[in-house]
Order: sequence, then structure tokens, then C-alpha cells
Amino acid sequence: MSDTKINTIVNNCPDSPSSAIISYLQQQVDRAKFDSLSISKLVFVWIAKNISYDVDSWLRGDTSNIDIEYIFKKKTTFCAGYALLFEHICCKCGIGNTDIMVINGRAKGILREGESIDNLKSDHCWNAVKINGQWKLIDPCWGAGSISIKRTKTKTEYIFVKKLNDFWFCTPSHFFLLTHFPDNSHHMFIPFSVNLEQWVDFPILSENFFKYGMSLTDSSKYKPYHKFNKVNEPAIVIQFTIGKADIILQAYLLDNESHYYNSNLYVRGHFSGTRRSVDICICFKDMKIGEYFLNIFAGNMHNCNEFVCTYKFKINKAL
Repeated sequence: MSDTKINTIVNNCPDSPSSAIISYLQQQVDRAKFDSLSISKLVFVWIAKNISYDVDSWLRGDTSNIDIEYIFKKKTTFCAGYALLFEHICCKCGIGNTDIMVINGRAKGILREGESIDNLKSDHCWNAVKINGQWKLIDPCWGAGSISIKRTKTKTEYIFVKKLNDFWFCTPSHFFLLTHFPDNSHHMFIPFSVNLEQWVDFPILSENFFKYGMSLTDSSKYKPYHKFNKVNEPAIVIQFTIGKADIILQAYLLDNESHYYNSNLYVRGHFSGTRRSVDICICFKDMKIGEYFLNIFAGNMHNCNEFVCTYKFKINKAL
């Protein structure tokens, strides 16, 4: 089923009550003879266009109200509500109870004040749907938009920006795992195992990392490197490739108190066909013991502010 047809169905859907919404979607599914993939996509799009993230409740840590009728009425919820609503509507539209599930786990998304990747709680939810005999991962919460952070000298604001993001629909399992860690390892749906400690050490990658065709090379570990752009100080190099030659990158190095160390960054790139290899070297000169973050953004020469990824590392002794 085409995205145009699905968008037309969603746009003509009644706004309320829940019984009218469900009845309308059921009729459209039956009329078009939707399979599980099309049903899932229809529900994913309907949720993204109609349900907003409840930022205020999330900030208060109040994630108790996940009643389906409440969500239909208020048109707002948080991650667990998104996942339960997705499951509820999909089942009403014909997907069997044994072919869809809600998955609980951790996710590397926006952090509240005082949170860090190291102490993330298991407080995110997403879905898996069995399509053509294979489990596919779907995050209807992240697919509905994102939280934008605005900081001033006196306060930090978290604002939900509603925008359909298809990347989180049937995302390949090995991509999904980079940001989502399920409580049950069987729900990774990958042929190898990853433990929580390993997952915490993964770089934080956004969907833009994949949109721009970027990938980490085998040598992207934090390894010593002493001869890079005439740098003779102790250093490490992070290496990756970009699938689009016209993409511009910006990198920022800062500590956990937001002090910048951009003079410690050196970048080298070269082309191979349509792909570009990039080495980012971090020189440790004048850097103190502590935790550091390398934030990378991408775009074009006019707009280079799309977040791509964050690498975290620690200096445990003076160099």
C-alpha cells in the first residue's frame, strides 16, 4: 500500500470518539485488504499525526496514566502509551495478539537533568510486529516526533516537535539496537548477543547517521594514535565513512561542564568513489581527567546543524 493512500486514509479519519476512529480504520483495512505490513504502517502514521508526547508528565516522572481511552481523548501520552495504543489499534484492525508485542527497555534518547547514559533506567517502550514470519521493530513514540531542547541562562525548556519519522518503522534490528536495549535479550532479534555494558559504550547515533549513509569502520575503537596531521601528543582517532560526498560535518568536543576543547580536534578526509572516509583525531594535550563528549553534526554549507552522533570517552589519568 502506497504512502499516499495511507496518508489519505489518515487525513479523512474522524477525530473522535475512539469507537468512530477504530470503526473507520477497520473499514478501510477491510476494503483495501491490508496485510500486516500495511496495517502497521497505517496505525504508525495515524498515531504520528494525532498523538503528541506529554513532555510535562515526562519531566515530572509521572508516567502512570496509560489508559487507552484517556489517550484517545487527550491526544497525548508518553512512550508506554504510544506502544500500548499501537498494539491496541493494530489488534482491532486484524493483527493477531500473538503477532504483536510491547517491548520494555532502555533507549538513548533525550535525557532529563541529572540523567546519563550510564544510569539509564528501563523506562522506554516500543513494539515488534510479525510480518511475513519475521519480527519487525517499530517505535511509534520516536516515529511521532522528537523533543527539542532550548537553553537560556535561567532555564531549560523541553518542547515536543511533532513530525512523522519513518525511520522508526520496521527499522533494521542491528540499527535499532544502537539506541534501544530491551530488557529481554530475545527481543533484540539479532543473531548475536550484546550485554548492557557493551550497549552503554556504543556511540549515541541518530537516524541522521543512517540517512547520510554513514558507517563506522572496524578501526573506530578509541585507539592510541600518535602521527596525525603532525600531532605528536597522545591522541585517539575515530574513523567512519559517509555515503554522500557533498555532506559537511561539524564536530565539537566538550567536557561534562560544557567547556569546549575544539582546538584539540583535527579532521582528515579522503574520497573513494562516491564514499568519503573521515578521521577525527582528539589530541589529549591540556585535557584534564574526566568525561568528554564528541558531538558531530552534518548538513550542507548553508545548514549544518542536524545531530548525527555523540562519542563519549573518559581520561582516567593525566597525560
